[in-house]
Amino acid sequence: MGYSLEEITQMLHEPSFAIDFSETLTLHLKQLEHNKESIEKSITAIKRVIKLMREEGEVDSSILFSLIQNMQTEQMQRDWMEKNELSEWGEFLSNQSEEERTSLDLSTVQVYKEIKQLYGMPVEKHEVQALIQRYLEASLAYVGKKVIESIPRKNLEVLDFTELKEIAPSPLTEEEEEWLGQALEYYMIQVGGDWRSRLY
Repeated sequence: MGYSLEEITQMLHEPSFAIDFSETLTLHLKQLEHNKESIEKSITAIKRVIKLMREEGEVDSSILFSLIQNMQTEQMQRDWMEKNELSEWGEFLSNQSEEERTSLDLSTVQVYKEIKQLYGMPVEKHEVQALIQRYLEASLAYVGKKVIESIPRKNLEVLDFTELKEIAPSPLTEEEEEWLGQALEYYMIQVGGDWRSRLY
């Protein structure tokens, strides 16, 4: 039942058990259920990482640790979305199958891997702009088309993305983030306001 040897020894010296033992069992059951939930989450995360490593063979440590932390904080991310009236996003992520999550993990890792490889190149280069297209496609896959379509109805300026970044940190350095931002800005200028249609 999950009791330690010390706890069992104490129980063996009890002449009988009353209703308070039922309460003790109830508390013990809650703790076991909490442990079970944590173990199941760990098992799921480990399986996803194993699949990813088998596909990729080698993954940058900052990308891998970022991905693992994202897996561990998925519920916190959904809570943030709910608090900020982005429930469509939370529902989209919750309803994904394991295969879809694995596919998303893989595309995310591949995009970040390429960002690190191309970092420092002039943002107007074809390779960089093709990367930005893939980055936005990966972002769309993570966020979901329905959420992207709802963006104009949201007041994004009031959202505290700092909190979300603390929950799910990026694997990029500040310099890489700045370079990516410049590449995104250049991309947006080139495609104008039509960037969403380029992704569908």
